[in-house]
This record gives sequence, C-alpha cells and structure tokens, in this order.
Amino acid sequence: MGSIADLHDTVSQTVAWGVSSLSNIMDEKGLQQDEDFIELKETFQQALEEIRSLTFQINPLILQFMGIEGALKELSAEINYKHGVQINFSNKIKNPLTINDTLKTVLYRSVRELFMNMIKHSESKSAELSILLENESIIINYRDAGVGFSNTTIETYQRSHFGLFSINERIKILNGQFIIDSNPGAGANIKIIVPIVE
Repeated sequence: MGSIADLHDTVSQTVAWGVSSLSNIMDEKGLQQDEDFIELKETFQQALEEIRSLTFQINPLILQFMGIEGALKELSAEINYKHGVQINFSNKIKNPLTINDTLKTVLYRSVRELFMNMIKHSESKSAELSILLENESIIINYRDAGVGFSNTTIETYQRSHFGLFSINERIKILNGQFIIDSNPGAGANIKIIVPIVE
C-alpha cells in the first residue's frame, strides 16, 4: 500500500499545486480568456482526476480475486448505482482469464474512463459493455446512444477528449488497438483490443 499512498501524497499534491499556480498566473497576467492557457489548465486538471481515480477507485482486491471480468461487472453495477444510469454488462468469456496485473489494471482504468466520458459528455443514460476472447486477444466493446462526436484520428482527442487520448496511449503500450466509431448525434461505438501476453 505504500506506493499508492506515495502516489496520493506526493504526485497528486504536486499536480494540484501546479493547477493552483497556473490559475494564479492566469489571473495576474490577465490570461483567463487565453485558449492555450485554458486548455493547459484543463489538461492538468484531467491529470489530477486520473491520479485520484487511480488512487481511490481501483480496488486491487477486486482485480486480484475476481479477475477483470468480475471487476468490470462490479464497476458497471457501481456506475449504475452512483450515477443513475444503466450499464448492461455482458461477459462472453467462458473460462476465467489468467492475465498479468498490468493488463488487468489498464483495461479496468480504460473502461472506467469510458464510463466517466459517458457521464460527463455523452448525455446518454445507458450503455452496453461486453468482454470476449478472440484470437488470443481480449476484446472490450462499448456502445452508447449519446450525442456522439466528430469521428477523426485519435491524436486530435488530446485536447478536446483527453480521457480518450489517454486510453489510447495506455493501450498502445500493450500493443493493442483503440478503435472509435462515432458521429455527432449518432452515439459512440468503441472497441479495445489487447493481445494476451504471458
């Protein structure tokens, strides 16, 4: 538990101090309306949220003892209860998966980020989530019927949809794919594909 405590006590406090300092500088220099500084501040705020999410929302015991399938089922139920939405989760994997802790954590965090994006931006009150195994890869499918967004290359999400961009960066490290199919007014279909590596 020491590493998690250190993450909260040092990194999160440092980033929070950075956000506060940047806000003060913007006020002193009259930069409250400067788009570049606004985007920079929002990026730091998003980073702070992610650190806090990692610290408080991931329960290692759930991932360890229930596996990624059980953890995603519990996460879906938690989001339903806390935010008054309906996440319909489907586990299409017959036998429990045996995967390393890094892969479990990345998948869990990525799905949670999709849920947070739905709650904050999509205006959808329901979503479909499924997990399956195909060709030695874990596939997670997510779908909602929200407002959607412009379907473009993932690199363009770094500013406007930082959460989606961060998911892509995590998945790339695992040699996986993060595929987005969305258009304004047409909801979002998102697929995560990650190969299983022993």
